Amino acid sequence: LGAITALLSLIFYIFAVLFTQLFGDLELSGDYFTRLDHSILTLFVMMTMEWADVARECMAEIWWAWAPFVAFIMITGFIVFNLIIAVVCDAVAVIENKEDLGPDFFGMTGSMGSKDEIAEKEVVNGQIPGGDNYFAPMSYEEELVDNLAERIATMLNSQNEMLATLESLTKESLLLTQPSPIHHEKNSEGDEKVK
Repeated sequence: LGAITALLSLIFYIFAVLFTQLFGDLELSGDYFTRLDHSILTLFVMMTMEWADVARECMAEIWWAWAPFVAFIMITGFIVFNLIIAVVCDAVAVIENKEDLGPDFFGMTGSMGSKDEIAEKEVVNGQIPGGDNYFAPMSYEEELVDNLAERIATMLNSQNEMLATLESLTKESLLLTQPSPIHHEKNSEGDEKVK
């Protein structure tokens, strides 16, 4: 996001200088390109696809004025479109990763296997073949990560227990609020009586 913003800012500055130099002296209905700050504001408005009126005014004075306008619109439109796609893809990736967050998210998985698998591997001179020194003392960060993983696992277990409790309470409350079935009885005279 920062790189795209920097690129867009650079393109705005380059085109603002270009448009100020090319169209700053034209007699237009507004101060579109008389100063650099006016040019940047006009370019921002043009990026939102409100560019036809300004382009037509400039083309009335200079016939080839369409070329820089079209170049600017195509470049900024492409960048903004890619920015929107990047934001959507990032949001989808975050949603996809939420499903992967489980109790052993911070566990030692991957190419080296789980902790039990690592303990079963052959140890040569205090090292696991293809791995780091397993018996080396844990660093402060590793201890924090392990502590965090344990807390997350405990929290997830507590959440599952609370969910089960809430479900059972909901079922019980629904059973209590349902009306009891109506019983019809006939008395000795043959009239129905509702209980």
